[in-house]
Amino acid sequence: MIDSAGNGVSTLRSIVESGRYFITILDENQIKDVRKFKNIRKPEEYKYGNAKLTECVVEIKDSKEKNYIFECRGVIIDWKKGNKTVAVTTIPKKIINESLVVKSYFDRWPCQELQFKSMKSGASIYRIVGYGKKEIVDEKMQDKRKKLEKSIEAIRFELKEVIDDLEKCKLKRDQLCDNERKLKEQTTIKEGKRVGDADILLALEECNRKIKSIDREINNIKKPHKEEFEKLKKWEKESSRIQGKEHVYVADVELDQLMTCFRMSFANLYSFFLSQCLNNEKMEIQTLIQSFFMLSGTITETETERIIKLTRNEKEPEMMEKLSIGLNVLNSWNINSVSKKKYIFCFNGNR
Repeated sequence: MIDSAGNGVSTLRSIVESGRYFITILDENQIKDVRKFKNIRKPEEYKYGNAKLTECVVEIKDSKEKNYIFECRGVIIDWKKGNKTVAVTTIPKKIINESLVVKSYFDRWPCQELQFKSMKSGASIYRIVGYGKKEIVDEKMQDKRKKLEKSIEAIRFELKEVIDDLEKCKLKRDQLCDNERKLKEQTTIKEGKRVGDADILLALEECNRKIKSIDREINNIKKPHKEEFEKLKKWEKESSRIQGKEHVYVADVELDQLMTCFRMSFANLYSFFLSQCLNNEKMEIQTLIQSFFMLSGTITETETERIIKLTRNEKEPEMMEKLSIGLNVLNSWNINSVSKKKYIFCFNGNR
């Protein structure tokens, strides 16, 4: 089962209890705390994209059942663009490696949206047609970035002593988290409970107590400057979002509007032909183009008729039989041109 982010522990547990495997990703709130990760391996290159993948084990507490710990395999994805994602799965590594875990998850969308993907690529509706494209400076975005940088610099200068104190606390916390991770790796999770040597469990409790104490200290340091830290967080998030967006592309899209209209009309005609002429036949648009629309032929006009004769492709007898049925349906509609000439569709030699 491959699902999107934001699944609760109870959902993941029910999937496991049903005897199925799953692949999903954790949302941003679920990956903030480094204490959830243990058995962290050396990073490896992602074979199907620009990222580093790190195998680990993830521990997540069930909010609906106090003190229940859910443990599963995790893959930390550090994208080279700077983003971070964590995929979790119950599929063993001997069945599927970390690169295939990630690829399987991100292949989920095109697999589920294959019909739209096929129409989009076949009709080229994802392309922009213009009379020329040029890069220009986005002055508004540059001004916005400069203002954000000045605001961040000013508020950081104002909070310098407070930020220094926070960094000292975070350094202590990181050291404790490292010790806690090493202790966790010496324990196991059975039926949602941590099992291990009594001394190890006591040391873990002591680590947890000290980390909570530092967290309270950090909150107490921030409390008198709550408004300033909220502004700083908001500005830094916005600065990160607009990074690299100082330039935009400009193109004359008058032609694009015409071509998009043509492409969408073509895609709709394709869907209509399959549903109405071929009895809801399932077929990718590329197949339809190659097997039907690319056939050669001749057009003969009389005073009352416009006859389109297609050359049969003898290498595809099944497809030609389907097309023959479709042409008979088209002929049954008695389609007429603007000049009142009746359209007749057939194969060469049939008329």
